[in-house]
Amino acid sequence: MRKYLLVAYFLLFNVLNASPKDSTASIRQNVEIRNGKNSCWGVVIVLKKFTFNKTILANEITIIEFKHSSDLKDIMIWKVDKSRKKLSIKFKKGSGDFGTGNAVEVTIKASAFKESPTEPISLTIGTDIK
Repeated sequence: MRKYLLVAYFLLFNVLNASPKDSTASIRQNVEIRNGKNSCWGVVIVLKKFTFNKTILANEITIIEFKHSSDLKDIMIWKVDKSRKKLSIKFKKGSGDFGTGNAVEVTIKASAFKESPTEPISLTIGTDIK
């Protein structure tokens, strides 16, 4: 039993102390108060290495919420900022929010970038307010 605990400790120590990969993008919650309700109404993606095209087409993005494994793209809007480094994704007015105990995965195809990465970029985040 001690042998297994020692191995588990060693693996956990190495995982926690591993240097993080050089990420190409980050994702954060977009928390707003709508109709008096403070909730996660979307996400913001910030690029570190690439830039987005001026617009991202519907066939270049997938927005999957985990609770129901459904694509939310039809009830969301998205916009690239002027720097082309930030993408804001929000629920359309009257479409609701993510609710509690949920997460979202956003996948963006390489064709949505000015200089294409070698593969699509996928980012995931929990949607309970931090």
